[in-house]
Amino acid sequence: MERARTLNDRHFGGRLRWTSVGYAEMAHTWGSCTFTTGAIRIAKRAATLPDWVLDYLLVHELSHLEHSDHGPAFHEMENRYPLTERARGYLMALDSTGEAGLPRGAPSA
Repeated sequence: MERARTLNDRHFGGRLRWTSVGYAEMAHTWGSCTFTTGAIRIAKRAATLPDWVLDYLLVHELSHLEHSDHGPAFHEMENRYPLTERARGYLMALDSTGEAGLPRGAPSA
């Protein structure tokens, strides 16, 4: 996915490597990254989100290529994307209203 390459260059100096980026059916999360194989998956339902929110999801999963947890080092990488906080709020609002296709209160990325 060209978008992932662009974000990698812009926010991580092009140093991250992955094996695949693609859409997948995901009922309860927005994305996932298999740290050991470098496979990144974004929920198919995210394809209709605004570009800046999709970019956040990709940056989040790209950050997992170096940090499998959600610790401080992970958040430092994730926060290199300038709209991280706004995108997280957008996704939280969708999840809480059921507009994301999730039951209300369901966990998300």
